[in-house]
Amino acid sequence: MAEPKRRLKGEQRRELIVDAARALFTERAYDEVSIGDIASRAGVSRTVMYDHFPSKQALVQSFLMEEMSALLAALTDQVLSEGSTRDRFIAVLRTYFAFLSERPLAFRMLALDSRTDADIAKAGRDLRDLSDQALGAALAADAERAGINVDSSHRTISVVMLTSAIRGLSEWWFENPEISSSELADAAFELLWGGVRSIAE
Repeated sequence: MAEPKRRLKGEQRRELIVDAARALFTERAYDEVSIGDIASRAGVSRTVMYDHFPSKQALVQSFLMEEMSALLAALTDQVLSEGSTRDRFIAVLRTYFAFLSERPLAFRMLALDSRTDADIAKAGRDLRDLSDQALGAALAADAERAGINVDSSHRTISVVMLTSAIRGLSEWWFENPEISSSELADAAFELLWGGVRSIAE
């Protein structure tokens, strides 16, 4: 006789739901994933879903900052690292692209947008701003070691252009994943190093 199925605790069900959502949002854009999709992947009913999260937005926001906090911490380590400007810059690029390669959900979070949910669309913009600020701090490390605002308009413009180029490249990479993170970082370094050197001078 088969043993009765063990009833999962609330924490275990919540973890199943979050894991299912993470997997689905890695595969698809926000608007393409429904509450029903998440419930089905997690093996729970919609009612159970709503017991833990009042909406898809709340579910996404429960792990949104976790991904970005991890990225910011990884980049901050490079901002504070020793070595030359050149060494730090290549380390920043390699860290950034390796992170996105190892944590594909971060890719989706940086591209987070919604045609139907204004709060999620704003959250996506805020995340991109955070990412740009972290990249900017790393790129301007020799101008202002701890990420303090630079006082030169030339430097500010240079940082904005560089961070925009790196983010744009990461978005292109999402559609062209056959290129390795190290290959992408090395190519970006060759193209962008001149701009970083001008910031540090």
